[in-house]
Amino acid sequence: MWSIIFVLISSISTLTHAQSPSDDARHKLVALIGNVRQADGRRYSSRDHLGNTMDCVKIIKRTDSEEFIGVYHTYINGVPRVNLALSDDLLHWTWLRELAYFGSQPTIAVPSDQPQGYIVAWEQEPNNHLRFAYYPTWSDLQAGTSQKTYSVPRTLSRCAEGTPNIYGQPTLNNIDVGFHFYDNCIVDRQARATLKNFNLWTQFRKQPNFDNALLHYGVQGNIGDRDVLSNFNDFAFTVIEGQYKSKDFGTWRTFVFDPQTGNADQVSIITDGGSQAFANPTITLTTWKGQNILIVTLFIPSEQSAPGEADNFDQTMTCFEDLSNELLCEIFDYLDGYWLYQIFSNLNFRLEQLLHSSSELEIFMTIKIFPNLKSLCIVGSKDISFLHACRWEQSILNYFPQLEEFYLIYNDDDDEQNYPIYTERPNQFSSSFWIERQWLFEVEIKDISIKYTIRPYSKGWYYETNDNIIDCSTFINLTFECIPDSIFDEERSKEIERVLTITKIYYLKILEEDLSIPVLIQIINLLPNITTLKIHSLSTDKTTELTLKELLILCSMKQTSQIIKVYLEEIDDIHKELDFLFTLCPYMEYFKVGRTNTTDIQSFLRTIFKKINRNNNHHLRLLCFHISTVDDRIVENIEEMIKCDKLLPYFTVERILNDVYLQWKWLEHIDLFSCNIYLINKIK
Repeated sequence: MWSIIFVLISSISTLTHAQSPSDDARHKLVALIGNVRQADGRRYSSRDHLGNTMDCVKIIKRTDSEEFIGVYHTYINGVPRVNLALSDDLLHWTWLRELAYFGSQPTIAVPSDQPQGYIVAWEQEPNNHLRFAYYPTWSDLQAGTSQKTYSVPRTLSRCAEGTPNIYGQPTLNNIDVGFHFYDNCIVDRQARATLKNFNLWTQFRKQPNFDNALLHYGVQGNIGDRDVLSNFNDFAFTVIEGQYKSKDFGTWRTFVFDPQTGNADQVSIITDGGSQAFANPTITLTTWKGQNILIVTLFIPSEQSAPGEADNFDQTMTCFEDLSNELLCEIFDYLDGYWLYQIFSNLNFRLEQLLHSSSELEIFMTIKIFPNLKSLCIVGSKDISFLHACRWEQSILNYFPQLEEFYLIYNDDDDEQNYPIYTERPNQFSSSFWIERQWLFEVEIKDISIKYTIRPYSKGWYYETNDNIIDCSTFINLTFECIPDSIFDEERSKEIERVLTITKIYYLKILEEDLSIPVLIQIINLLPNITTLKIHSLSTDKTTELTLKELLILCSMKQTSQIIKVYLEEIDDIHKELDFLFTLCPYMEYFKVGRTNTTDIQSFLRTIFKKINRNNNHHLRLLCFHISTVDDRIVENIEEMIKCDKLLPYFTVERILNDVYLQWKWLEHIDLFSCNIYLINKIK
């Protein structure tokens, strides 16, 4: 089953105020769609440049460009992926990235209130349902970085809902959506609903007018509204797929539905070879190089297809993949990389494209085809292409479809800091591909070495709260193992700037003991997106006196700081260090303290609450502290002290091993707390 793309240019009249009734306009549209052979351009069995099938592709014009965007799905080892591609001629497509894993039937539209942005919708598995994502710019779409997402709860069927299309001119506040629902878990029928503000699914209802129009032709199988033309000669039309006989792919046909009259016409589609079955129609009316064009895509099932227009057209491309894994391993063991390249590069389109367009890294990835591999670890250096996330995505999708654990270590070492230039867009490892698999990107700086790592997610101290939602897109961690100089030198600054060309940093961990406060201020000033901070210990001696520049930076934190979680492993000078941290992190919500230099826990708690009130920190609501010799009696003493000093109106005290967790909520308009101290699992 493959998609066909065909383009009509010269046959389209200018969209002026037509006087014809909708019937005439509908008949004209049916004629245009039906004669594929008369199109100005057409392509059967459409694939992108990597050889991925472009199933159910939806094409729109890229904003402020003569290029075209296509979203489509590809099945790889039984798993559908939503892909994104770009074309400058509508017939040849360059794969850009995967947008969704276990996703299919995508569509794309430009919101009228955000004309530089893109809304993408698709059918998400498992538990087939609709999912939406908003990308503010073309660059965000290329990077797979969405600003808003929404998974739609099923409303009309307990079995499946999907195949979205977007009506009219959507806005971020109002998206008019057509979709199918699996009626009584027997047959697909058409429905319509509205997505409000990317958080409310409303006005969902069935559309029996579609059913009635197609039942007139004797359609007994699935029915689906697929795409819409909002203005064709002043009328709106919808292209529909209808299946005459359930479960028979050879009976799919395409119809044009007229909402003005409730009538539909079956489209008699004439291809070069004479295929008979057509499904999943999409249609786009736009301009290109000064001309009006109509873009139509259709899905041709294998059943009732003509030679060269469906799967038999591509038999030569599957010969290499048909070799057994055992035979491939024997070949790879016998031949070195050069001879593998010479022998196989002309036998397989996908392999050829990778070999001709990429580095030694991708040649390695291409020839190591082990589809059942569960865990993979790769270490590299001196080849910046190791950090090209899109290449890893495609290699993993094509050759390691069952991979569960992926470890990548790339060492960026250079004594003279003459690092190779990274030319890709930043934040490539924050796309949906990595987020859905919970494979995290981390960076470590040690002296003149920068180490980049991809690894599976593991729980950290910053998830010791009750929040079960883990946003892996903002999990990227930077670790400084040591900062040998008390003065933050130019080399460290350049290393951070180097890292920021590759990724944003949200988590900062500094292992250096007795860290200079001025150094910490300068580091955080270079990392504006930090939300979580872990430091071993601070130095508060006289060498920590701040310059005017550092004081100004510290004062500006009230407007710029995004740090909400802080872990100080050791605290010595409670007063100075707390004053500094509450100033550096004015929006701190969670504060964890490891070891203290005092055994007087009651005094320690009094000091903390005094600092909270003095700094007017109404954001802090979770405190964790460690007591090396904690027992039930100490906990009781803490409880009595809090009651006696009236620090908190309501509270309970519990402990886990040697850690105590204290959580509260600020009461509105009152300088008091409501408190709950709760039990959680010990985090190592």
